Amino acid sequence: MDDNESARQRWLQGWRLGLSVSGVVLLAYLGTLAPTVYTLDSAEIAAAAYSFGIPHSPGYTLHLFLLHIFQWLPLGDIGYRSNLFSAVCSALTAGLLAVFLAVQTQRWWIGALLACVYGWAYYTWSLSVVAEVYTLQVLLLGLLLLLLWQWRATLRTRYAMASALLLGLLLVNNPATGLWWPGLLVLGLPSLWQHPRRWRVAGLSLGMLLLALLLVLYLPLRSAFDPPFVNIGTYGPTGRFEPFDLSTWRDLRWYLSGGQFENLFFAYPLREIGQQILLFVYRLWGGFLGLGLPLGLWGIWQLWRRDHVTTLGWLLILIPHSIFFIGYQVPDKETMFLPVYFIWAIFCGFGVAAVVPQLPQSLRWAWGLWPAALLLINWSYCDVSDQWQYAAVAEARLQHAAPHAVYIARWGDAELMRYKQVVERQRSDINIVNAFFVSADGLHRLVQWSLDHRLEVYTAEPEPVLLQHYVLEEYNHGWRIGSREPDSEVRLR
Repeated sequence: MDDNESARQRWLQGWRLGLSVSGVVLLAYLGTLAPTVYTLDSAEIAAAAYSFGIPHSPGYTLHLFLLHIFQWLPLGDIGYRSNLFSAVCSALTAGLLAVFLAVQTQRWWIGALLACVYGWAYYTWSLSVVAEVYTLQVLLLGLLLLLLWQWRATLRTRYAMASALLLGLLLVNNPATGLWWPGLLVLGLPSLWQHPRRWRVAGLSLGMLLLALLLVLYLPLRSAFDPPFVNIGTYGPTGRFEPFDLSTWRDLRWYLSGGQFENLFFAYPLREIGQQILLFVYRLWGGFLGLGLPLGLWGIWQLWRRDHVTTLGWLLILIPHSIFFIGYQVPDKETMFLPVYFIWAIFCGFGVAAVVPQLPQSLRWAWGLWPAALLLINWSYCDVSDQWQYAAVAEARLQHAAPHAVYIARWGDAELMRYKQVVERQRSDINIVNAFFVSADGLHRLVQWSLDHRLEVYTAEPEPVLLQHYVLEEYNHGWRIGSREPDSEVRLR
């Protein structure tokens, strides 16, 4: 058997292994999957995909299109299908990891081991049972790394073109993937220079990249047609949402660059940066049950000794991404390190491959305790299969609100109620105000105008500005807001 046939057989066996591992990982996800729409960004993502709307910056355009198609599956409700999409993406990512490591280490069990470790690590699993954008993003990253590996190994034009197409789709979906470009260029450009028809390949690849970037036109075109779901704009004093016009270059550039959250970029005081770095290392340590950190570092060293370019390329994806999100001051940023955990799992695979020859063969079975422990420990932490309450509370709030009322809520609560309106056609007369988009003074003016015009006003949380100026009476999973007499001390009932 010649080398090409041997390589083909290895890849074929690897793909069979990948499909098997994907199925095993998916079973755990299905057992813990949220049964309907979930809180935080999940409701927004599901509603935006369902209605071909415009979610928060930077858009996740490819994710919306693929999720919209997936939502046609005749399984559960739209919320459940959106959660299932995340589960399928993560399971396929685990399968890709198994293929890659099985072929590169020539040990199928190392591929299966690290695929299950990655898939059942807490931060992967917790994102795979609810609707989230990062699961697809990491699946595409895994596919891109696989294509670039094949491009470097074979110099075949189709791998360069496919890589460029995927690179463009990733950039349109989330421009923050531009942080990966230093590493991706290190992985791809040296082989382009070695190609005997480099300019032809470069031209074809550039064409594929530009073709993928055309997907960004969805945003200005959709914005011009007043979609039913838009999460980029502000509220006027009357409570009317005023969406930004993404058909203008200024607003589109601001939106794609994450301008909606730019005040949170590198927002930590200098004295807190060390704490955030330690927290990042702690998550990397804990996510892999302590074993991942030393194995990953050892894997980096072993891979560096045999392949400087690949090691440098992967590190130049991992490091810029980590630096940016370590400094990103949002409460859910641990979800944004998923690409880091994926690449680290690859390094762990090379670390295991280097350690195995030093251990007795009779102890090889003990490696299976690693994913087994993750499965047993994280099942209860990641199990949201009984989480109906978020959807139930959102529905109760809408159903018990007065006609044409105003309902103020923070991000998760507001988007759940908007999901009920857009997807399930419930209480479209209620004006839901996401307090994230309104300043304290703006919220005060909005409430006062609504009360002056005899509209009922509710809030999901007793916001400080509301406590300062109004009486809040507890009412059906929230508070009803009423005017307060001057100098009255009664604020919350």
